[in-house]
Amino acid sequence: MAEIITSLPLYAADRAIATNFCVSLNNQTAWKYLHMARSESIKWQPASIERAIQLLCAARELIGDNALIQATLGRVYLQSREAGIGCSDRPLNNVREILNQLEFKHPGEFSTLSLTAWYEYITGNIGNAIYALKSALSL
Repeated sequence: MAEIITSLPLYAADRAIATNFCVSLNNQTAWKYLHMARSESIKWQPASIERAIQLLCAARELIGDNALIQATLGRVYLQSREAGIGCSDRPLNNVREILNQLEFKHPGEFSTLSLTAWYEYITGNIGNAIYALKSALSL
């Protein structure tokens, strides 16, 4: 596993993330909800993760199709599964639905590829996860 991790081009990850996450949210409330959701999700508590999901769903309702909001929502669904909060297939199904939308509307974009990497990792498809991560970081 260490060989895989050290082989990834993570030396430029901060630059790639900063460059590719400069997505315009033309709604101040949606932007606020996004940041509040990130703050809630890092608490790793069931109520906080549920609150993060609610905030991201509200942001999605405000601005509609936005790859950053969608991908962040997908990652929080995966986080609920990792934290043992949502152990059914529902979080994975929610993420698969989000990925289907992102792959159709935003193919090859950083948000789509990064969520794909997380999804593939959580579902045990490490090779696919690495490929998606490398693709995201090469943008």
